Amino acid sequence: MTIAPCVTFYGCCLEAVEFYSRVFPVKSKTVLFFRDLNGPFSGWINPQNENLVHSATIRFQCGTVVTFKDSLAMIYKDGENACGNKDNVVFEVSDLSSEEIQHIYSSFMQDKAVANIPLGPRPDNQLYTSFIDRFGVCWNLTGSRD
Repeated sequence: MTIAPCVTFYGCCLEAVEFYSRVFPVKSKTVLFFRDLNGPFSGWINPQNENLVHSATIRFQCGTVVTFKDSLAMIYKDGENACGNKDNVVFEVSDLSSEEIQHIYSSFMQDKAVANIPLGPRPDNQLYTSFIDRFGVCWNLTGSRD
C-alpha cells in the first residue's frame, strides 16, 4: 500500500504546481490535463475545463512525492473558478537550514501567503513558521537557527 498526499484546487492547480516547483528543489514534475485523457473519461469534460489539471506529480529532491489536481466536483459545486482550497491539508517541512527557511518563508509571503505564526524561534530555539499560501494550503516550516 502507498499513501501519498494529494492537494486539490479550484482551477489553479497548474499555477500552484509551477510556483511550488520554483520555491522547492524538484527532481521531476509531470502534468496531465483533462484534455489529454483517453479511454472512458475522454469526451465527458466540459470544453471550458479541458485545460484544467487532471493530475500533476512533483517529486521533490528530498524524496517526497505529492500529487496535485484540479477538482471538477468543487468547481461545479460552487459554480465558479475561485482559487481557494477547501481541503484540510498541511505540509510539514522540517530540517531546514536558516537560509532555506528564510528563502521559503520570504517567497511565500511575497506571493500573498498569510502567516498563522510569523517566522521566529520556538521554545526549543528552532526557527518555526506556519502560513496559508494564496492557494489555501497550510505550510509548517521548522529549521535551525544556525
